[in-house]
Amino acid sequence: MTTDASDYAPGSTAEITASGFGVGDDIKFTTQVIDPKTSTVSPVVWDVVDGSAADGDHEANGRVLTQFPVTSAYADTTIKLTATDTTTGQTASTIFTDSNATLSDWQDGPAGTAPGTAGSWTNGNLNAQKAHYAEGESVPFQTVLTGLTAGTTYSIILTWDTTKAGKHAFDYLTSYNYSWAPTNPQELTGFPNPLTGTPLASQFIVTQANPFAGASTLSINPDQNEDIAKSKSLTERR
Repeated sequence: MTTDASDYAPGSTAEITASGFGVGDDIKFTTQVIDPKTSTVSPVVWDVVDGSAADGDHEANGRVLTQFPVTSAYADTTIKLTATDTTTGQTASTIFTDSNATLSDWQDGPAGTAPGTAGSWTNGNLNAQKAHYAEGESVPFQTVLTGLTAGTTYSIILTWDTTKAGKHAFDYLTSYNYSWAPTNPQELTGFPNPLTGTPLASQFIVTQANPFAGASTLSINPDQNEDIAKSKSLTERR
């Protein structure tokens, strides 16, 4: 199940696609606020029969298109959306937000971009016109939250697709500067300063040599699949 965006402004509408369900089946949709846990917004439940007038594509094909109005009641919340096939019991879920946060990824320019060329933070998916990341490189992401209240705890839920349309996507988490680190130099384009475009850019001098100036950091659990793949590769080479 997918939505047409990962974050929505209050008053906007989420376009929802649920696929891989039984042809002609009744699909029950449920939204539930999972963060903050103190939210008083009640779950919303609605049904769409595949191929009915309520189905956005009006075709009995195992795919249902529907909508969900993200009202002001959902401001600054994280919402879990679940679809259940009432005939088979099959379920699928996804998470989206209605927040004052922005999510950007680093575009390093199309293939052939000259070394040292400055990149930039951009919204939306990267494509061949925006970036040229190769297998083994990491894509930096930046999220900016504004309008926060001092003394209040906020949560960020990280999710990513390991495959996209049958192709490999993001395998695991790394540090944002992974592809620019001196111990792992792969990128020759400009360094992705995570403070660019924020008021903090003038307070901390972040560089390729000092990538965590003024930052609080957390550890990332090593990816076991990566270790297994490396071990298998070494075994095969022997």
